[in-house]
Amino acid sequence: MSSPLPYRICIACLLVLRISTQVVFSQSPDSDPATPRDISFNRDVRPILAATCFRCHGQDAGHREADLRLDIAKDATAKRDSGTAIVPNHPDQSLLWQRIHSNEPDKVMPPPNAPRQLSDQEKQTLERWIAQGALYESHWALEPIRPSAALDTSGIKANSNNPPPRVWIDRAIEQQAPETQLEMLGPADPRTLARRLAFTLTGLPPSIEDVDRFAQDPSPQAYEKLVDQYLDSPHYGEEMARHWLDVARYGDTHGLHLDNDRLIWPYRDWVVGAFNANMPFDEFTIEQLAGDLLENPTQSQLVATGFNRCNVTTAEGGAINDEFLFRYAVDRTSTTIQAFLGLTGGCAVCHDHKYDPLTSREFYSMYAFFYSNGDPAMDGNIQTTAPFLKLATPEQQAELDRLSQQSNLALSKLYDLANRWSSQNRTSPSANTATHVWIDDDLPLGASQRNTSRNADRWSIEQVAPTMGKRALVTEFGHKFEQTIQGGLVPMWILENGQLSVWAQTDSSAPPEAIFVEVRTDKGAKRWVWTDQSQNAKLVDADANRIVGKLPTPGAWQLLTFPIDDLPIGALVNEIKFGLYGGICYWDGLAITGKLRPEDNLRTDYQAWWKQDGKKPAPNLDAQ
Repeated sequence: MSSPLPYRICIACLLVLRISTQVVFSQSPDSDPATPRDISFNRDVRPILAATCFRCHGQDAGHREADLRLDIAKDATAKRDSGTAIVPNHPDQSLLWQRIHSNEPDKVMPPPNAPRQLSDQEKQTLERWIAQGALYESHWALEPIRPSAALDTSGIKANSNNPPPRVWIDRAIEQQAPETQLEMLGPADPRTLARRLAFTLTGLPPSIEDVDRFAQDPSPQAYEKLVDQYLDSPHYGEEMARHWLDVARYGDTHGLHLDNDRLIWPYRDWVVGAFNANMPFDEFTIEQLAGDLLENPTQSQLVATGFNRCNVTTAEGGAINDEFLFRYAVDRTSTTIQAFLGLTGGCAVCHDHKYDPLTSREFYSMYAFFYSNGDPAMDGNIQTTAPFLKLATPEQQAELDRLSQQSNLALSKLYDLANRWSSQNRTSPSANTATHVWIDDDLPLGASQRNTSRNADRWSIEQVAPTMGKRALVTEFGHKFEQTIQGGLVPMWILENGQLSVWAQTDSSAPPEAIFVEVRTDKGAKRWVWTDQSQNAKLVDADANRIVGKLPTPGAWQLLTFPIDDLPIGALVNEIKFGLYGGICYWDGLAITGKLRPEDNLRTDYQAWWKQDGKKPAPNLDAQ
């Protein structure tokens, strides 16, 4: 697939023609119609047949009557036992002309009970078309843009059979205006023209300086200079992308059910960049439909395939996987047909298209490609439904690579130290007091998380200055919010005479009505609540007896300490929850302080830990 001109130039030419042509119409009832022009099948005839005839005499074999097709010349002009539907140059010999003029109810077409009947003017159009030879054309979307054969191009350019588009479009308007009794007005003044041009190419009004400079420049090149200026503007890509993204059904949310955020904006930026870079239309098409299938695709080419991920998705509980995989493939097929072929594909989902040249077989042949997409039926109501890319700038990627090398080196040293520590065969610790930090700066190593928003966990760096480490956990989402943290490679357990502590800060502008911490173990669970009013405990699904204190003063860190009652000593922690109702709360440094028993050696003996959690991978583990 190739394009003789970059598509930016093609689109720009058409837009410029629309705003710069010197023909603005107003109704002139006194104007005399010109000599009737040649009839065009796509412009004049197809709309009439589509509205009144194709339902029964189109390509849909399931609803076709009398085995007659009027949408293609071969069938319409074929000889039949009863005669020929269309005899080119001879309306009176054509069954079509005879039937539409018949006065007999059982012969006239369309039938008397049809909801759409032909007007006298439409009958005349069909008669003139047959008289002029009944020339058929391919569907308009498949025809190249070119001057009409009836266009008078004399005087445009000496010895030229291929006038520039601007010239022949202007000439076509001049030639057709009298036929429709429209009077041409003069050209727009320079200031109006500059405004139209700016809005069309950038979506923004022009600057006063641009308008003044254009209005005061008498040179023939002034207009082209202004066009080039706006084509070079970054806002050009934004304005062109706005229209394309509507066709691509782009949206920043999933569109169904909870309608959660969807992090697909890099595709939007790719479209803007493609227009600004004047990407050829063949590349623009290939990269969006199959950029991932190119040899060694770049990150940009992978992002371009976001075109296929713009469809609405769901994660509703009652949804059926197979149904939505079907719906997604239908959506992608229909959108591709509409965006790149200029056809309406949706009708062919159930039957051969009645109006456009598209059969159900052709539709589902293309559908088969999109049914193999790698995304799941259920989007999980998350921002990053797999498969997705983590997009780093070159600078960020270099930093990530450097940090990864540092991490691997540090882990190697850590595993070596752990093995050497275990090999010393240290005795179990005596009953000494110890503090174990469970959560600080990040999830525990190997832990997973989920929360009410169904998005990633949030950590604050700039909003507040944490008391421990470098960042704090953020809980915020409408009214009720729970952040759940599960599992982890390093065991967490209830110490003897244990007491929990956590730093908390409520937002000064949006303090919550209640906050809580919950610890779930293999032997029970408990929730601790802080609120200023006892009745607010129910807002976080707790009884009033779970309240252990007042809310922290908004805008200031406060250390909350609370005893671990009802949780057995030695119970292993499976899950930790932070939550609130309303507002925002920051959390930092959740820890437990208590006595270590002799049997509490999992944290100090690497081999003992491996004995308990041996099913988990442990790189560089000394098998001895």
